[in-house]
Amino acid sequence: MSGVVWLATLLGLLLYWIVDTHRRRYSSMDPKQNIAYISDVGASNLKPLFIAGCVITTVFLDISFLSDRWLRHRGRLVPNATTGEKALSALTIVFAILGTVGLILLSIFDTARHPKLHDVFLLLFIAGYILSAIFICWEYQRLGNRKASPPTHHPSPD
Repeated sequence: MSGVVWLATLLGLLLYWIVDTHRRRYSSMDPKQNIAYISDVGASNLKPLFIAGCVITTVFLDISFLSDRWLRHRGRLVPNATTGEKALSALTIVFAILGTVGLILLSIFDTARHPKLHDVFLLLFIAGYILSAIFICWEYQRLGNRKASPPTHHPSPD
Protein backbone atom coordinates (compact mmCIF):
# COMPACT_ATOMS: atom_id res chain seq x y z
CA MET A 1 0.00 0.00 0.00
CA SER A 2 2.80 2.36 0.94
CA GLY A 3 4.61 1.81 -2.35
CA VAL A 4 1.44 2.29 -4.41
CA VAL A 5 0.63 5.59 -2.67
CA TRP A 6 4.21 6.83 -3.08
CA LEU A 7 4.26 5.90 -6.77
CA ALA A 8 0.90 7.64 -7.31
CA THR A 9 2.19 10.75 -5.52
CA LEU A 10 5.38 10.88 -7.58
CA LEU A 11 3.56 10.24 -10.85
CA GLY A 12 0.94 12.86 -9.99
CA LEU A 13 3.60 15.49 -9.29
CA LEU A 14 5.70 14.59 -12.33
CA LEU A 15 2.77 14.45 -14.75
CA TYR A 16 1.41 17.74 -13.42
CA TRP A 17 4.80 19.35 -14.02
CA ILE A 18 5.12 17.93 -17.55
CA VAL A 19 1.53 18.09 -18.81
CA ASP A 20 -0.12 20.97 -16.94
CA THR A 21 2.76 23.39 -16.45
CA HIS A 22 4.74 22.41 -19.57
CA ARG A 23 7.94 21.94 -17.54
CA ARG A 24 7.65 25.26 -15.75
CA ARG A 25 10.73 26.64 -14.08
CA TYR A 26 10.09 27.05 -10.33
CA SER A 27 11.77 29.71 -8.19
CA SER A 28 13.27 26.96 -6.01
CA MET A 29 15.14 25.40 -8.95
CA ASP A 30 18.86 26.00 -9.49
CA PRO A 31 19.74 27.93 -12.68
CA LYS A 32 21.33 24.83 -14.30
CA GLN A 33 18.53 22.48 -13.21
CA ASN A 34 16.40 21.25 -16.15
CA ILE A 35 14.14 18.80 -14.33
CA ALA A 36 12.07 19.85 -11.33
CA TYR A 37 12.67 17.91 -8.14
CA ILE A 38 9.73 16.39 -6.30
CA SER A 39 10.08 19.13 -3.71
CA ASP A 40 9.96 21.87 -6.35
CA VAL A 41 6.63 20.65 -7.69
CA GLY A 42 5.43 19.80 -4.17
CA ALA A 43 5.99 23.42 -3.13
CA SER A 44 3.56 24.60 -5.82
CA ASN A 45 -0.23 24.56 -5.67
CA LEU A 46 0.04 20.75 -5.33
CA LYS A 47 1.39 21.08 -1.80
CA PRO A 48 -1.71 19.38 -0.29
CA LEU A 49 -1.14 16.35 -2.57
CA PHE A 50 2.55 16.26 -1.62
CA ILE A 51 1.79 16.41 2.12
CA ALA A 52 -1.00 13.82 1.90
CA GLY A 53 1.14 11.47 -0.20
CA CYS A 54 4.05 11.75 2.25
CA VAL A 55 1.83 11.18 5.30
CA ILE A 56 -0.03 8.18 3.87
CA THR A 57 3.15 6.60 2.48
CA THR A 58 5.11 6.82 5.70
CA VAL A 59 2.23 5.88 8.00
CA PHE A 60 1.59 2.68 6.03
CA LEU A 61 5.30 1.89 5.95
CA ASP A 62 5.53 2.35 9.73
CA ILE A 63 2.43 0.17 10.19
CA SER A 64 4.20 -2.57 8.23
CA PHE A 65 7.20 -2.41 10.61
CA LEU A 66 4.89 -2.45 13.64
CA SER A 67 2.94 -5.37 12.15
CA ASP A 68 6.17 -7.31 11.64
CA ARG A 69 7.06 -6.78 15.31
CA TRP A 70 3.56 -7.73 16.49
CA LEU A 71 3.42 -10.87 14.31
CA ARG A 72 6.83 -11.97 15.62
CA HIS A 73 5.69 -11.36 19.18
CA ARG A 74 2.52 -13.43 18.60
CA GLY A 75 4.50 -16.27 16.96
CA ARG A 76 2.89 -15.83 13.53
CA LEU A 77 6.33 -15.09 12.04
CA VAL A 78 9.66 -16.50 13.17
CA PRO A 79 9.86 -14.99 16.66
CA ASN A 80 12.73 -12.90 17.94
CA ALA A 81 14.53 -15.26 20.31
CA THR A 82 17.26 -12.97 21.60
CA THR A 83 17.36 -9.57 23.19
CA GLY A 84 19.59 -8.44 20.31
CA GLU A 85 16.96 -9.36 17.73
CA LYS A 86 14.27 -7.54 19.72
CA ALA A 87 16.54 -4.48 20.04
CA LEU A 88 17.16 -4.47 16.27
CA SER A 89 13.42 -4.65 15.67
CA ALA A 90 12.82 -1.75 18.06
CA LEU A 91 15.59 0.31 16.41
CA THR A 92 14.01 -0.38 13.02
CA ILE A 93 10.73 1.09 14.25
CA VAL A 94 12.32 4.07 16.03
CA PHE A 95 14.35 5.12 12.97
CA ALA A 96 11.37 4.54 10.64
CA ILE A 97 9.35 6.92 12.82
CA LEU A 98 12.19 9.48 12.65
CA GLY A 99 12.20 9.08 8.86
CA THR A 100 8.45 9.59 8.85
CA VAL A 101 8.75 12.78 10.86
CA GLY A 102 11.45 13.99 8.45
CA LEU A 103 9.39 13.31 5.31
CA ILE A 104 6.21 14.85 6.68
CA LEU A 105 8.04 17.96 7.89
CA LEU A 106 9.98 18.38 4.64
CA SER A 107 6.69 18.30 2.75
CA ILE A 108 5.26 20.98 5.05
CA PHE A 109 8.38 23.17 5.13
CA ASP A 110 8.77 23.30 1.36
CA THR A 111 11.91 24.09 -0.54
CA ALA A 112 10.56 27.37 -1.96
CA ARG A 113 9.70 29.05 1.35
CA HIS A 114 11.91 27.21 3.87
CA PRO A 115 14.96 25.86 1.99
CA LYS A 116 17.21 25.35 5.05
CA LEU A 117 14.54 23.61 7.14
CA HIS A 118 13.56 21.56 4.10
CA ASP A 119 17.15 20.32 3.77
CA VAL A 120 17.38 19.49 7.50
CA PHE A 121 14.18 17.44 7.30
CA LEU A 122 15.36 15.80 4.06
CA LEU A 123 18.47 14.65 5.92
CA LEU A 124 16.34 13.37 8.83
CA PHE A 125 14.09 11.50 6.38
CA ILE A 126 16.95 9.87 4.49
CA ALA A 127 19.04 9.05 7.57
CA GLY A 128 16.01 7.68 9.45
CA TYR A 129 15.00 5.29 6.70
CA ILE A 130 18.56 4.24 5.83
CA LEU A 131 19.23 3.36 9.47
CA SER A 132 15.85 1.63 9.68
CA ALA A 133 16.77 -0.45 6.61
CA ILE A 134 20.16 -1.35 8.09
CA PHE A 135 18.58 -2.51 11.36
CA ILE A 136 15.85 -4.57 9.70
CA CYS A 137 18.38 -6.23 7.38
CA TRP A 138 20.58 -6.98 10.39
CA GLU A 139 17.60 -8.46 12.25
CA TYR A 140 16.62 -10.61 9.24
CA GLN A 141 20.23 -11.74 8.86
CA ARG A 142 20.28 -12.88 12.49
CA LEU A 143 16.89 -14.58 12.11
CA GLY A 144 18.12 -16.33 8.97
CA ASN A 145 21.31 -17.53 10.61
CA ARG A 146 19.41 -18.90 13.59
CA LYS A 147 16.79 -20.56 11.41
CA ALA A 148 19.36 -22.03 8.99
CA SER A 149 21.69 -23.40 11.64
CA PRO A 150 21.33 -27.14 12.11
CA PRO A 151 19.58 -28.30 15.25
CA THR A 152 21.83 -29.40 18.04
CA HIS A 153 21.64 -33.15 18.49
CA HIS A 154 22.34 -34.50 21.93
CA PRO A 155 22.92 -38.26 22.09
CA SER A 156 20.57 -40.06 24.42
CA PRO A 157 22.22 -41.41 27.57
CA ASP A 158 21.31 -45.10 27.06
